[in-house]
Amino acid sequence: MRLTDQQERLIARYLRETDEYMADVPERSRERALKTARQDILNAIPSHEGAVPDDAQVEEALQTVGPPSRHAHTLIENMRNTPSAEDSRRWLGVCAAISEQTGISPVLVRLGAVVAGVITGPLALITYIGAYLILHFSKRTDTPPIEKWTVTKYVLGVIFGALLLRYVAWGFVVLIEYGYGLLFQEPLNLYGLWNWLANNDGALFFWTLFLLLPVAILAGLPVPPHWRNTLRKLFEAGLAVYALVLCFGVGCALAGAILQASKHVQDPTTIDFQSLFSAL
Repeated sequence: MRLTDQQERLIARYLRETDEYMADVPERSRERALKTARQDILNAIPSHEGAVPDDAQVEEALQTVGPPSRHAHTLIENMRNTPSAEDSRRWLGVCAAISEQTGISPVLVRLGAVVAGVITGPLALITYIGAYLILHFSKRTDTPPIEKWTVTKYVLGVIFGALLLRYVAWGFVVLIEYGYGLLFQEPLNLYGLWNWLANNDGALFFWTLFLLLPVAILAGLPVPPHWRNTLRKLFEAGLAVYALVLCFGVGCALAGAILQASKHVQDPTTIDFQSLFSAL
């Protein structure tokens, strides 16, 4: 429908007044409501095959939709009764918000997110978390408050858990080396597979944190409770897998020590039992 500049100004003034009565509504929801209000006004103006309505018809349409205060109240009530991105969220509402902005089906958006997650792994989770934080701090959509202590607790739990497992594993390796040196009066020189933990320690620690920290952060954000429990179990399982891998590394070191010790069994005189007993 074509309108004159004067008519557009009339409608714009009405919408500004309506907006003032929705100051407590989030910005993005308010924008949607004002678009609906404008469409209500246009629908109330008599339409004639491309003809421009006169000013009286526009003013009559404004009276038909009601005063800005009452219209704003109606719009707010409609928003409360209409499912929003927050209502249809599965995790943090990011896919629902994208669907709402682009008009793409939420199912297709979520399917694309799943495919991206399979291809890129934790990078998709990092992107998802970043998108949520943008939505949250821009206040352009309704998002639950972030429980900072919960996020901190899960993140520190993963970091300290991984560090503890790492140093416990290395404690066993140092104990093996100490016992070997005490028994045979020579350092334990591990190489090849037997030195697997030392060769892969840095990469193992990095990838453990890279894979598990995004899951821990997501679990700490306001996802639905059943998803929070699932995500928490997931990063706990990841730490358990890391512990098993470290056990393999310790086992390699122990096997290497046993093989080197077997060379001394044929010559018992090389074993310093006096030092061993004095240490015990």
